[in-house]
Amino acid sequence: MINPEFYFEMNDKANKLRHEWFIDENVPIDIFSIVKNKIDNLTVVFMDMGEEISGASSSFDEQNIIFINSLQSYGRQRFNLAHEVYHLKYDEKFITCLKGSNIDIERKADEFASCLLLPHNALKYYEELNDIKEKKDWTIEKIIDAEQYFQISHHAILWRLRNLEILTYEQYQKFKKHPSEKARKMGYNTKLYEPYTDENTTDGNYINLLNKLYDKKIISIEEKNEYLLDAFCE
Repeated sequence: MINPEFYFEMNDKANKLRHEWFIDENVPIDIFSIVKNKIDNLTVVFMDMGEEISGASSSFDEQNIIFINSLQSYGRQRFNLAHEVYHLKYDEKFITCLKGSNIDIERKADEFASCLLLPHNALKYYEELNDIKEKKDWTIEKIIDAEQYFQISHHAILWRLRNLEILTYEQYQKFKKHPSEKARKMGYNTKLYEPYTDENTTDGNYINLLNKLYDKKIISIEEKNEYLLDAFCE
């Protein structure tokens, strides 16, 4: 179960970042758009990273880079991006995030990501607005509604409710099955449960800089490709 001191420490850190970004803690966050505006010199790379790696991040030569696994769902990719934001802001070395890792720094990044996308007070406020007064009121329908509103992955919200002892282990196991089908039957589109992009692609500052240099004929196509390899190959 959740460690209250640890949980609220990460929640406070996430809320502080929201305040720095002028984002109210009770509203959903468009994490893909906001990071490109709030983190200087950021490039986000979507690529097939297999089944064991969720993402990676690093800073070098005043450039920030985040890798996101293109195979995972949009909800998971949003979580991974928020997770990597923690590493960029609070770590100083290259971080590769392995699936299921339980080391302390990864647990902190996970908790931070969860609270950045869905702050604790926002969850409580959501309960008030939606007449959720008791644990039993958190039906699978309410869970789908909440994850759609906050655009948080199905696994992430289930894990939060489980850690807060709102859901039993049996409910957690039952509710985690087939969220896309349930959302579709409730009238939601299913983009949250599908990849934001399943192709290898880049978005952000570093690629834009190289394209500008190439367009102005300052560098050749060979040099452009060499810079890309130097930056991202390892």
